[in-house]
Amino acid sequence: MYKRQILAILKRRGKGEHVNPKWIGSSGAILDGYTRKYIEDAFDAKVFDVYGATECSPMAFECRNGNYHVQSDLTHLEFVDQENNPVSPGEPANLLVTRLFGKGTPIVRYAGISDLVTTTTRECDCGMVTPLIERIEGRKVDAVVLPDGRMVPPSSFTGVPYKVMRRFNTNKIEQFQIIQQDYDKIDILVVIDERQRDTEPRIEKLFDAIKKAYQKILGDEVTVEVKEVKEIVTKRDGTATPPPVVISKVKKE
Repeated sequence: MYKRQILAILKRRGKGEHVNPKWIGSSGAILDGYTRKYIEDAFDAKVFDVYGATECSPMAFECRNGNYHVQSDLTHLEFVDQENNPVSPGEPANLLVTRLFGKGTPIVRYAGISDLVTTTTRECDCGMVTPLIERIEGRKVDAVVLPDGRMVPPSSFTGVPYKVMRRFNTNKIEQFQIIQQDYDKIDILVVIDERQRDTEPRIEKLFDAIKKAYQKILGDEVTVEVKEVKEIVTKRDGTATPPPVVISKVKKE
């Protein structure tokens, strides 16, 4: 678990009563909707995300309206498919990044950013006129591949537990992770807040609702199993980042 999640959990448990930020900055990992809401509720402060990479600095940032603005004065972004052809707004795309500053090694049409993003032609009324990124879908390596070959970006899955909890008016899920074990098998790992274990709804009822919600997205050809765990420690090999919300272990073409 990353430090901002840990701080939010401690805050909810009555620790850090003098920690009252006006806003919270986030970077280094994509926040799913549930985690973002959990942090904002804990601190009663809005989270603003900065999207970037070590190789090419911040590429986009959230404004007060929650829109991701491309940092056009620092980077030039191209949104392309697997063959580097332009992708229309509204469709998940790969990134080609050109850095517009610095005196070191030039970064020109860099394709090493492994995320999928979706752009939009919308304009923001916050006052900035830079292009917008509609959604940061997540890492391509973590995209779920269905038995029929369709690739579904991680962002399609991360909001499901939060929506289910909102329906039951509970927040007893403290952390979760989605692992695709095979093309037709997905496990949902869930950590329960022990202080709320015996409150309604029953865990079995909550897990059943989560399973049905994922089954609706994935289809009947995929077996979905929801499992309770004490903690989530599964990380990508060789990284110091927090555990990803979605991990896919299947081969990508």
